[in-house]
Amino acid sequence: LYIYNFKSILMRIKASSIYFLSDVSSTIFTIFNTILVGVYMNVVQVADWTMCLNIVSGIQMLYSPITGGIYPYMIKNKNLFLIRKILVIIMPLIFLGCVILYVFSPFILSVVGGEKYIKDADLLRAFIPLIIISFPTLLLGWPCLGAIEKQNENTYTTLIASFIQIFGLISLVYFDLFELINIALLRGITELLLLIMRLFFVAKNRKLFNKNTYLGI
Repeated sequence: LYIYNFKSILMRIKASSIYFLSDVSSTIFTIFNTILVGVYMNVVQVADWTMCLNIVSGIQMLYSPITGGIYPYMIKNKNLFLIRKILVIIMPLIFLGCVILYVFSPFILSVVGGEKYIKDADLLRAFIPLIIISFPTLLLGWPCLGAIEKQNENTYTTLIASFIQIFGLISLVYFDLFELINIALLRGITELLLLIMRLFFVAKNRKLFNKNTYLGI
């Protein structure tokens, strides 16, 4: 039986803290939004926000099996071409799904929540940029930056995006623009900035991938 000393425990906590920060900061997007919506919106608006957010979260959950499934392979092979290939295959499907979502938003809301939520079609449509952008953002996160041991960069980009989101929400409140559609659009803008930051670090460290897989990047 091996007993860890206090210094060893601290070292292990420090090593794992970057993963903890990444997971915690990624929840800030949703938590802080929900808190402010609960404070500044009425009960009906909170229900509208929750309904649309649940639909969006359900769609995003479909991304996890892909991003999580390729992570072990990426750690072993560092195949940047696989990332490109997945984007080429999946992104058209996401765009097609978003077109369907845009056209049939009233119907989807009526099926999921009832006819009283049909009025939230425009709010659900405002989440479409987030739905589109979040997949490549996730793909460039742990499956890409994590695979080349750039955990810090992956986590820092998430933290920065979280602070931008918080600043944006506070700005909406300050300028009296705190409306559900504006919050949804802000979330899409924040995700876009997160994608740009991660894309920058992937391009900057492209030589850490298998040299035969980053040609043209």
